[in-house]
Amino acid sequence: MQGPRVLLLITHLDPGGAQETVVLLADGLTRHGFDVTVAARPGAEEARVELSGARVERLEHLYRPVAPLRDARAYRELRGLLREGFDVVHTHSSKAGVLGRLAARRARVPAIVHTSHGLPVNPDMGRSARAVLLAAERAAAKTSDAIVAVSRATERELLELRLARPDQLVVIPSGVDVGRFADLGDRAAAKRALGVEPTAPVAGWIGRHFDQKRPADVVRAALEITRAVPEAHFVMAGDGPLIDESRAAAAGERRVHVLGHRSEVGEVYAALDVMLLASAWEGLPRTVLEAHAAGVPVVSTDVSGVGEVVAHETTGFLAAPGDWRTLARRTVELLRDPERRDRMSRAARSRVDDFYSAAHTARATAELYRDVLSRKKAGPRRGGPAT
Repeated sequence: MQGPRVLLLITHLDPGGAQETVVLLADGLTRHGFDVTVAARPGAEEARVELSGARVERLEHLYRPVAPLRDARAYRELRGLLREGFDVVHTHSSKAGVLGRLAARRARVPAIVHTSHGLPVNPDMGRSARAVLLAAERAAAKTSDAIVAVSRATERELLELRLARPDQLVVIPSGVDVGRFADLGDRAAAKRALGVEPTAPVAGWIGRHFDQKRPADVVRAALEITRAVPEAHFVMAGDGPLIDESRAAAAGERRVHVLGHRSEVGEVYAALDVMLLASAWEGLPRTVLEAHAAGVPVVSTDVSGVGEVVAHETTGFLAAPGDWRTLARRTVELLRDPERRDRMSRAARSRVDDFYSAAHTARATAELYRDVLSRKKAGPRRGGPAT
């Protein structure tokens, strides 16, 4: 017998943290007996969704920037898709979350769920844009049967901003495919592939060159690290609009490698002895989970859910946002202390195995769907609108 029909909705399927969550969730939910469709603007992750057995529905008008006419077309497009009849609509990302939840409520979908991978507003945002986005998110929250926070910190932030009620919220971390990172092969070969001596200590950063990730602070820390540890190398993997600035800032230092996009990040994790993160804000960054799954200690700014994954002085170190000097100093400590790195590596792997696997995420999400559907069949929705 066919299981409940689930629509996973996200703005696009180009590579990214939320997109990786949706890909893994589609696979896991299919294994739990759900009939899964993923709807999004086309992107490179479509093939992986289809390999899981889920169906891909391409959306033409759903884009991240606010554009009233195009957003109205996207809403109509979603209304048409929802006529197919779904038992659960589960939205991811802000734009898909707002339009998708409003369309699902209009279509009387039995269960409406949203995952907040990070707040829709940030400290770099202007006051007007912030007010508009918060108003839209609060309106969408009123339609939601459940709102998933990827960390306890995100749960607290959603409550503080009045983007959810306590009875709506459930914390389900976005897990990683532990098996993909558990055995990455020959570390010496991975270092050679990056142009690094196989015996050299290597620290690195994986991410998009956006303001949020503070790549300028990463380069500052990298230059400090390579000065303090002359045999060390630092690699930066990822693309983004600020990559040219990163390359210019690192120019002249042959042991700081700004690699650009890498199609297989596992090859980068395999070469790392320590990973650094300098973000100004996050939800639950997948790079931290992937690094720990690969047995790589993490030195990071203590933002949102990072501190729930990185156990300070056990699986890595935490520093205040903007404090790149402490990030550099802690990284140098680990590069100089292989025994401590090994202890942290074992603890990091264990932490991800226990709490942050994709299998756990799928299982908890499946239970949430069944709970919401059961409650909806039993009677009217509990609680009033978010205030």
